[in-house]
Amino acid sequence: MSFSFVDRIVELERQVAELSRRARNRKRTGVISEVDNAKGVARVKISEGEDGPYLSPWVPWKEVASGGIKSHIPPTVGEQVDLVSESGDMTDAVIDMSTPSDANPRPHNGPDAVITKGSVRLFISDGEVKIDAPSIIFTAASGHLA
Repeated sequence: MSFSFVDRIVELERQVAELSRRARNRKRTGVISEVDNAKGVARVKISEGEDGPYLSPWVPWKEVASGGIKSHIPPTVGEQVDLVSESGDMTDAVIDMSTPSDANPRPHNGPDAVITKGSVRLFISDGEVKIDAPSIIFTAASGHLA
């Protein structure tokens, strides 16, 4: 099958448009709109259009650790995140990390590591761990704390 010069130009324009679309989609910032904790996936609202919000497909989020040490820190609705796809196709994207925003600012402004969930705050600094919580439960298989 041979292509005419015009057909070839039209095909090249289509390819350039597709490459441009994929380049724009390699990294997008949005907010979490839905979370399925059981499946480990979430949807990200990338933009708001005339026809309503543009939502990503259900995609997994990255974890801090997923080997011998594991973490489960699911994103929450309203959290600002980066959606990354090496190919630029949102069907193979992952939620990379969250970014503090006006709606969800950083929990601390000092050098210590701070983790918060609701009214619980965990502070980790050199030589000290501090837990602020309404209640703390310790469980040990031996029945006592060492």
